[in-house]
Parts: sequence; structure tokens; C-alpha cells
Amino acid sequence: MLERGLKWIADFQIAHPTLVLVLCILITFAAFNGAMKIKSEANMEKWMPQDLPVIKTSKLIRSIFGASDMEMVVVRLDPDSTDEYAIYDVRDPEVLKAIDRLELRIRGEDHVYSVMSIVDYIKMYNGGAIPVEIEGVKQIINAHPELKEYIASDYSSTIIMITTDAGGDQNAAKRLTRNIEHDISEASFPSGIRADVTGIPSLVSTIMDLINENNRKTTALSMIFVLIVLMISYSSIRWGLKPMVPLAFGVVWMMGLMGYLGIPLNMATSAVTSMMIGMGIAYGVHIVDRYKEERAKGASIDDAVERSVVKVGSAIISTSATTMGGFLALLFGSMPMMQQMGIALFLCIGCSMASAIFLLPSILCLLDRRDEYAS
Repeated sequence: MLERGLKWIADFQIAHPTLVLVLCILITFAAFNGAMKIKSEANMEKWMPQDLPVIKTSKLIRSIFGASDMEMVVVRLDPDSTDEYAIYDVRDPEVLKAIDRLELRIRGEDHVYSVMSIVDYIKMYNGGAIPVEIEGVKQIINAHPELKEYIASDYSSTIIMITTDAGGDQNAAKRLTRNIEHDISEASFPSGIRADVTGIPSLVSTIMDLINENNRKTTALSMIFVLIVLMISYSSIRWGLKPMVPLAFGVVWMMGLMGYLGIPLNMATSAVTSMMIGMGIAYGVHIVDRYKEERAKGASIDDAVERSVVKVGSAIISTSATTMGGFLALLFGSMPMMQQMGIALFLCIGCSMASAIFLLPSILCLLDRRDEYAS
């Protein structure tokens, strides 16, 4: 049954290789649209089972009180400053004025519920104004020891605390982090002082950037490394490229299906494209090697394609089916992130198999027919 089906596929590819290639290109264009729908998932809550008590409590707090995430801006002496007139104490009124300006800007940002720093208390104890001289600031802090919680014991740093609900929305977290960084640049801190943002939203934003960057980098490096190995193995750039082209199609197909199915890129699924290149290239290599072997024995192009698809294809389908079944076992775990990885790996093997069996023989057929016609 399987070999009869593969023989029909091979005969169709032999008779209509251009049509097969065009159909695969059209599928790839549709997959591009799906790939554009893929989102990065950096919200650690969504990596966990949603019925966990700790997750339910977190959602309850957010629904009742509106904000449960903390973003912070650390204002500190800049260790890299070489200005001899740089400020050496964050209690300096110029530093406090810059913090006050920064707070005012942050309060105007979306998803911000409250902003608090030592400046708010100093103004409260000083009639709503920041003292003109640093001695006035020191007197207020000494008179109210609780303010020392907001400032380092060596007066090298202080903190601004921001209550927000952006941690549960990765796009909002990214926007808020970007906006706060812009607000810092507009606050005009004096020489010798720097301000850095940290907290849950900025952590979410950073994870998003790392996921996207690493996915692009590892995919590109995997393709390059595999191509180099193939070119060395075949002693030919052309033969090295032949199994790589359908694999590249397969990568796009997989990404498109992930987008249409709503599978995000997270800490687990971001590695799937590199894994697909590493595992999926084997299918193409088996087809190419069998095809070359048949041609070396004197078989025609049509016979070589048919034997490659029927004989090697059945083995590829069998091994793919067992591997895909193993990856589907991840669906029975409780972690959503691992379930998503299981689906992604299932698609990874399926698309690798499809590109090797349905596309690669048509490419081999077209290229060799062109060479025969040219000669």
C-alpha cells in the first residue's frame, strides 16, 4: 500500500515536475503569511499550567487590584564617568530634580499605576519642594530614618519604584520599557549619574528580544554549517545545495503552520528551526544519495527518481512516523510550553519529510533533464 502510493507520487513528479515545483512555491507563499503571525511568548505565567493555584492567585490579584508587577529605575553614580565635576552623592538636589522630572514623565505612561521614590517623601516633608542645598536634603533624611530604605548606605544609588500591570502583556511590557528608557534620556540627569530600568516588564521585553535574536542567529548558522558539511561531503557546491533547497522550503512550511496554529516562539520552540535543519537534512541526503547511486548504475532520470522515492521514501515515512509519535507524547505533559514544543517538533519532522519526498525529486528531475537537454 505504502509503496504503491509512493510510486504514484513518483510517477506524478516525473510527469509534472514543474507543476510540483509551482505548487510548492505557492504553498510556501501561503506559509510566509502564516509565519508572519508567529508571536514571541515571554510571559512566564503562560509557560505554566493555568490551573496552578499560584497562577490563579496572580490573575485574581491583577483582576481586583489592577497591578501586580514592579518595574524599577536604579539611579546611581556612573562608575565610567571621567568628569572631575561629576556629582558623587545621589542626595544632591540636581539629582533629585532629575528624578522628579523622570517621575512626572513615567506617571504619564500607559499601564503605570503609581510611581514612588525618596523624592516624593522629601517634597512631602519640605512643603512640596526639593531643598536648594544638599545639607537640607541630609537634614530631612536624618530626621526621618525610614527614608534610608530608598537610598544606599554609601549614597551611591537610589531607586524609583513603579507599579504596573504590563508584565502580563508582553507587547505592553516592551512598549513600557522602551518608553521609560526614553523618559530617562529626557530627564537630563547631571554628569556622573546614570539611570537603568529593571523589573518584570523589562525582563519580559529582554526575553522577547533574546528569543527572536537567537532564533534568527541559530537558524542562519545551522543552514551555513550544514551546507558546508554537504559541500565537503559531495565535493560539489551544486550537489550540496540540492538537499538544502527543499529543506529551506520545509522550514518556511513549518513556521507557517506554527503561525496558523497559534504556536508562539518561546524558550523551547525557538530552537525548533535549528533542530529541523539538523534532523531534516538527513531525509534529503538519503534521497540524493540513492538517486546518485541509481544514476551511477546507468538508470535513467525517471527510473532513478522512482526508485529513490519508492525505496527510500518508505523508510523515511516509517522513521518519521515513529519520531513524530514520540514528540506527540509531549502533549500529555502539564506544561503548555512543552506541549507547544511537542507540536512544533511534530511539524518539524512532518515538513522535513514532505519537502524531501514531494519536492526534492522534482528538483532533481528538472535539473538533470535540463543538463541532458543542454548537452
